[in-house]
Amino acid sequence: MRLFRHSRRDAGPVLAALTLGGLAVTIGPCLMEHGFWGMVSGACSFALVVWWTSNTVAHVHLHTPVFRSRALCRLLSLYLSALTLVPQAIWRARHLDHHRGTRSRLRLGLAGCVEVGVVAHVALALALVRRDMFFGAVLPGWLLGLGLCLLQGRGEHLDGQAAGISHYGRIYNLLWFNDGYHAEHHARPGAHWTTLPAVRSTGAASSARAPVLRGLSIADALVGLERLALRSQRLQTWLVERHAAALRRLQPALAGRPILRVVVIGGGLFPRSALALLQIWPEAQVTIIDADARHLERARELLRCREAGRRVEFVHRRYEPGTPLAADLVIVPLALVGDRDAVYAAGGPPRVVHEWIWRRRGAASAVVSRWLLKRVNLALP
Repeated sequence: MRLFRHSRRDAGPVLAALTLGGLAVTIGPCLMEHGFWGMVSGACSFALVVWWTSNTVAHVHLHTPVFRSRALCRLLSLYLSALTLVPQAIWRARHLDHHRGTRSRLRLGLAGCVEVGVVAHVALALALVRRDMFFGAVLPGWLLGLGLCLLQGRGEHLDGQAAGISHYGRIYNLLWFNDGYHAEHHARPGAHWTTLPAVRSTGAASSARAPVLRGLSIADALVGLERLALRSQRLQTWLVERHAAALRRLQPALAGRPILRVVVIGGGLFPRSALALLQIWPEAQVTIIDADARHLERARELLRCREAGRRVEFVHRRYEPGTPLAADLVIVPLALVGDRDAVYAAGGPPRVVHEWIWRRRGAASAVVSRWLLKRVNLALP
């Protein structure tokens, strides 16, 4: 009796998924014994599990069910739901909507309800039994994994390519079970993954970069996180407090320098730097320079609500690194587009440069938050 419906090569995706589950159960708790960086490693590892599994094993199974037995197919869907904390019925419905180009009403059915129940029970059990692991690694890793899935989908259809963009790299397609043949997959959604190289389309759009890297923009990703902050008053308050605390730790290095005029580069959308600055130097006049007029308008509204708008000026233009500015202090964002070395090398007023937590340089430095993986460096002329 044949076990696999389409090909014995489907044993590869199934064994890979089972291996990941075994590693998660055995290695996950061990990582929690190594403090903060153990949690970061656990979160990143789980993010990779969610992203990779969703775009390989789960993707193969939803288009071409792996087993001949319906019971085994349902069992695999339950396992993938528990492994990724994503009910496969929902994943399948939304993915097929993507292929149709429509948004249909979600109907879970009995199997889908069971999957939702399994995910809920796994998450609840983790939250109760291993609270540190759930909130420190699983939950942030799950969110990061879904973010990677979003980047994957964006890269596969960059610039409105509805037919899909393929990537023919051998290593990627070996590890991702021919997921790189995306244009071919869209042309034949029911074709088994093992057959896609044979139907490679010479006219298909293709890229030398893998999908998740193709549409990746650090600046865009950071703007997306800024938008997330706008939805939570608590998150906004926490962000301002963390930035203000970091700036206070830089104050001794600025002793003897009057801070009356501050320029914030790219401080639109959620102006946390401006709000933090006004806590420390309440008499300072702050100027926000941003290339996006919509971000400036949003910042203007938020500062007006907090009664801080009178001390803030808004300038709509793009900042070129190294451009002289008439200010006593300049704040440079993590999402700066341009030469960061030019910012550090430039003369003129002191510069507070937002950086990733591992990039310490300048006359002084302070960590904003380990959770944000962020610090601020002070560059003096």
